[in-house]
Amino acid sequence: MIASNKIKRWAGWLIVLVILLLGISFLSLMIGPVRIPLTKSISLLAQKLCFWRSYPLENTPAAIILFKIRIPRLILGMVVGAALSSAGVILQGMFRNPLVEPYTLGISGGAAAAVGLVIVAGLSGTLTQII
Repeated sequence: MIASNKIKRWAGWLIVLVILLLGISFLSLMIGPVRIPLTKSISLLAQKLCFWRSYPLENTPAAIILFKIRIPRLILGMVVGAALSSAGVILQGMFRNPLVEPYTLGISGGAAAAVGLVIVAGLSGTLTQII
């Protein structure tokens, strides 16, 4: 009985968080220097995802901005967020300490040393691509 209530509570939170993620995702697709209305972005996504379409995709500035800039940025943000949260959970599990941080193992110091080495070696412009 108690486990059932706990599962229901976790399932409720999971549903709320997924709905919140989808809402924020659509909001991030709309907002930017060029505003794309929600209806336009949904219609462009539907056009792109329909495998049985018989009409060509729109080649408008809104479609180019959506598919070349905003959606890749959204997906990359989700992947990076998932990777960072997974790394945090792994560190917490390794040390069995909920307050563990990257400074515990010297991860942050090693990252700073690597960044300094890349900058001094002059490789900073060759390894990055900025939109």
